Amino acid sequence: FFITPKYTAITASANTEEEKKMKELEDLKAYLDRLRRYREEYNQISSLDKERIDSMIAGEYLSENAFIDMEKLIASRGLILNSIDVSSAPESQNSETNKKSNVGEAVIRLNITGVDYGGLKDLLTIIEGSMRLMDVKLINFSPSKSFAELQISTYYLK
Repeated sequence: FFITPKYTAITASANTEEEKKMKELEDLKAYLDRLRRYREEYNQISSLDKERIDSMIAGEYLSENAFIDMEKLIASRGLILNSIDVSSAPESQNSETNKKSNVGEAVIRLNITGVDYGGLKDLLTIIEGSMRLMDVKLINFSPSKSFAELQISTYYLK
């Protein structure tokens, strides 16, 4: 009489906990299956393709290379590079994954003159098609002054 309500509450709690754990186990099994599929897919990639992928991220951060690459890229479009600033991106203080990651980020700031809309569009297309992995983070374009400011992030292995 006194034990039955307590027993019922305990068994209901145990059943609920068991259901949660079974769901968690199913989720972990699904995750493990996805990881196995990823490994199988990775193993099917040829070594040549793996080398091409590795070339998208520089082996080390060399600001001199960034200067040269950007200058050639801009000059090839007939544009004038007024200034370039290459710096290492500050580490995010709140991100644990950034601290453990072996990939660093360099920020390239460009000031370009002699650029019209078509020229800027062509430049962005070339940046997009570049073998080097780059993300354009900021574009300030003034058509009346034929001026553009770009902020580009590129990545390297630490």
